Amino acid sequence: MLRSPAWSIASLLLLAAATAAQPPLDIGSRLELFIDDALVDELTGSARRVLHHPEPREVIYQPNGPAEGATSAYYTLLREGNLARLYFRGTGDEGASHPEFTCVAESIDGGPFTRPELGLVEFNGSTANNIIHDGVAVHNFTPFIDTRPGVPADERYKAVGGRQLYPLASADGLHWRQLSDEPVITDGAFDSQNVAFWDAARGQYVCYFRTFQEGMRHIGRATSDDFLHWSPTEQLRFNRPPEQLYTNNILPYFRER
Repeated sequence: MLRSPAWSIASLLLLAAATAAQPPLDIGSRLELFIDDALVDELTGSARRVLHHPEPREVIYQPNGPAEGATSAYYTLLREGNLARLYFRGTGDEGASHPEFTCVAESIDGGPFTRPELGLVEFNGSTANNIIHDGVAVHNFTPFIDTRPGVPADERYKAVGGRQLYPLASADGLHWRQLSDEPVITDGAFDSQNVAFWDAARGQYVCYFRTFQEGMRHIGRATSDDFLHWSPTEQLRFNRPPEQLYTNNILPYFRER
């Protein structure tokens, strides 16, 4: 039986009215990045989405200290007040034989970074260096400042690192201890910079790390309520053909902190 034109028009009008009646998403005072159309219905007038480009500036640090070299990697920048610290893997030039370390450089207000003499770890017969860690987690040690409400003072800084991921904590960002003798996230590849943080929106810790899917570098995630016991690995899903995702830098939007 053919549907009458009047009935078809009425159906379309009802559908349009139902669609138009949907209220806008309420994000309250939360700051959001408009990176896609998930929160944007339409752009009008001169509004447009722009991807800004970083501008090269002066060199702020050269990893040429005794425990450093051309293969130093996995840089993480943390800032509290006017003090900025740059954490990284300290390894030598190609073919150098010294072991891996976790090193730090410091800056006031983001200016040129200097190499502090911390007196924490001996190397080549001296502790006058910028080494902060020489344990199992040095290869890809990646710290963060824990913003969880009520976090103990001696765990304000946390980190993950290692060929399988170990949890670490610190009161000052310089003196670190392992929170577990065993790795707490083991289902992954981890030969990359793996990042963790307190996700305030979800009320739990989250860690993003390297995995492999169909022979290609990929990103997995796990969650935890206490930073010690983690969920099974969940693979990120994308609505596009697979491609190599070499190093992830997934972090909370810094202006929302």
